[in-house]
Amino acid sequence: MTKPLTIGDVMTCHLWVIDEDAPLRQARSLMVGHGIHDLPVVRKGRSVGVLTDRDVKRALDPELGLPRAAGLPLRALCAAPDPSREHPACLVTGTSPLYATIDSSECW
Repeated sequence: MTKPLTIGDVMTCHLWVIDEDAPLRQARSLMVGHGIHDLPVVRKGRSVGVLTDRDVKRALDPELGLPRAAGLPLRALCAAPDPSREHPACLVTGTSPLYATIDSSECW
């Protein structure tokens, strides 16, 4: 019998992160330079969100009227929080069973 997959078996261990006050151009450079599609954003060492390559493309699209977006700090690009989309964090460890965590209603 094979051992069930755990969170630790599939997670990324060595993360690149960026401060929320960094300009978008710096985040984009980091993402392109390291082949990153999702970049955790931090404030004082604590995670406050994730910047995706899709977020970057949307912010740099000239049709959105953000011609200076590349120089804006990441925090200026964040939309106001939507309370209807908030949910409690689901804390797991590297040894948590992957499929049980995915199936848990506590995490979704």
